[in-house]
Amino acid sequence: MKPMLSFFVRMIIIIVIILFTHTHYSIACFKPENISVSNITQHGATVNWSNISAAYSYEFVVSTSSNLPTIKGSFTTNNNYQLQSLSANSTYCCFVRAICARGDTSDWNYICFNTPCSGLQMYNIIVTDITATTARVSWAPFQNAGSYEFVVDTSPNPPAGSGTPVSGTVTMLQGLIPDTQQCVHVRAYCTASNSFSDWSITCFGTLPAPQNVTDMTGSQNISISPNPATNQLNIKNLHGKNNISISDITGRNIYSSTTMATSESIDISHLQAGIYLVNIIAENIHFVQRIVKTSW
Repeated sequence: MKPMLSFFVRMIIIIVIILFTHTHYSIACFKPENISVSNITQHGATVNWSNISAAYSYEFVVSTSSNLPTIKGSFTTNNNYQLQSLSANSTYCCFVRAICARGDTSDWNYICFNTPCSGLQMYNIIVTDITATTARVSWAPFQNAGSYEFVVDTSPNPPAGSGTPVSGTVTMLQGLIPDTQQCVHVRAYCTASNSFSDWSITCFGTLPAPQNVTDMTGSQNISISPNPATNQLNIKNLHGKNNISISDITGRNIYSSTTMATSESIDISHLQAGIYLVNIIAENIHFVQRIVKTSW
């Protein structure tokens, strides 16, 4: 082969190799896509992403900030990563990038998620201004709480169901039973992780009722049963036109009706377990009785 022709052939081969290598090198190292987080608990999670065919490995960084990493991460040849030793009720951002030929790296891609607040408890539940039938309850704000729930009953055991929602950290209890142990259960709802903290509890005793105060005034013939009640409340011995209402311990009216009948049955199966006041107002009669709603 003539020297000049041989030179041109070699140059063409070199150019082809360079172009092929450069093209392969520049388009292969895409950033990982379809990042997802599963199996989220208070202290762990699994992060997955789509496999990059040209990647030799992946670099992974977990942070509490959405800013791009400035530190060196961990390396894995898998397209998933198991997170451990996380903190409950916290936000984490997971960054991943591909490591390709000749040490080339893709751009970072990331996803953020929140660990649940279950397993944590409320603190500093304080009961003040206690009377025979009322009390003031307050508690310390809970980090990242969107709202709270509370239940008032006579048991120190955690409630089985949900409670009365409140947005603040103070609530007034009404309609309590005099001279009785009352237990207040409070938990936080964490909006970001759509989870609840554990129930926290404090118990206290109401004062005895003044001797000249009773649960009812007016007609003693009106009866409400059963008490405690689970699904149905039966009112008997009504006379004339009666305005019937039921309120919870915060004073919120949850039921009202007017009847001319001598008896009335009220479905209370949808109510939360707790203490309620039944008010019946008729001509020359104001009847009030406390009832206990149970969940069993």
